[in-house]
Amino acid sequence: MKTGRVSLFLSLMLLAWTIAPASPATAQSTKPVQFGKIKTYEHASRWFSMDVPSTWKIKDASKDDEAIVTFTDLTGFSMFAVNVFETEKSFSTDDLGTALTTILKGRYKSFAKYSAGKPKTVNDTRVAVYFKYEFQKTPMTGDAFIELHNDKMMSVLVFVIPTAQYAASKKTAYTVIDSFVIAAPASTLEEITELTEYAHPKGVFSMLYPADWDVTDNTEDGWVSVLFENPRGYSFIMIEAYRNEDGDMTAKEVAAKLEEFVWNGIGKNVKDYVEKDTRSIDGDSASKAFTFTRLNDDGDKVNMVGVMYMQENDDVVTAFRLVLPADSADANTDKLNEIGDSFKVDPKAGF
Repeated sequence: MKTGRVSLFLSLMLLAWTIAPASPATAQSTKPVQFGKIKTYEHASRWFSMDVPSTWKIKDASKDDEAIVTFTDLTGFSMFAVNVFETEKSFSTDDLGTALTTILKGRYKSFAKYSAGKPKTVNDTRVAVYFKYEFQKTPMTGDAFIELHNDKMMSVLVFVIPTAQYAASKKTAYTVIDSFVIAAPASTLEEITELTEYAHPKGVFSMLYPADWDVTDNTEDGWVSVLFENPRGYSFIMIEAYRNEDGDMTAKEVAAKLEEFVWNGIGKNVKDYVEKDTRSIDGDSASKAFTFTRLNDDGDKVNMVGVMYMQENDDVVTAFRLVLPADSADANTDKLNEIGDSFKVDPKAGF
């Protein structure tokens, strides 16, 4: 439901938003803010760049999964603040306006005479809010922007300055704001094109798989294990099968066994692991989705998604594990469905 989605987003944003307003050098600011010569700043993560005044102080409080940077002028009364992080959700302009209003309220409402205008839609993915407050007897004015970039990255950009200097500085400030450029992480799209059939040598299962993937059969007596993996990426499918000597499992036991497989095979071995609820499909099968991150060769994070499907056919328990980069999921929906639909198990096979 829309409200729940926005609530979750806001809680994450409020946790992330740790940028504090600039501390004044005196009880009240009368010194003019100087912008001076402009230079291009590129964040170490390469997530964004921005043309900023060359003499302003830079404070980088970034974390592994988000950029948090403030640029403060020499009087200590004006700043640009930037927060950039990844997102897997899309948001309407109403959602963005609600988010930005809540962020500003949470950060500035404690200051005297805080007020904010109504969110203004700049375009389909960007919303602005004009706000005011008083800081150490100095009336302050600010502009804040929140923007969704290609459904991959979210940015919050804030500019504040003493109200008496706002009109004279607005043109220059907006030159800085307009120079803000965000770069989403490099694409990890892995497109599946042609499928071919695989039949296990012992007849345990058959399925379609990407024709250009490598196949490694690690089957041992009593335990089937076959790995299909993209040699030029991160996607893979793993099939495991064994005979259950304890008799038929109940739906609850299938779900419990699935959770055990997912945790031992994925959860405890990766970073930023998040699991979804286990879904019982029928009395003999269940599935579980999950997400995590891994590092590419450049040390940058790659968002991964996966699902494991477990079924019991007579006394044969089979686990079908699929993992791929998050930005490859939608592009390969049809092929992934073909692969899933083609998966067949023969419980009479000997292994």
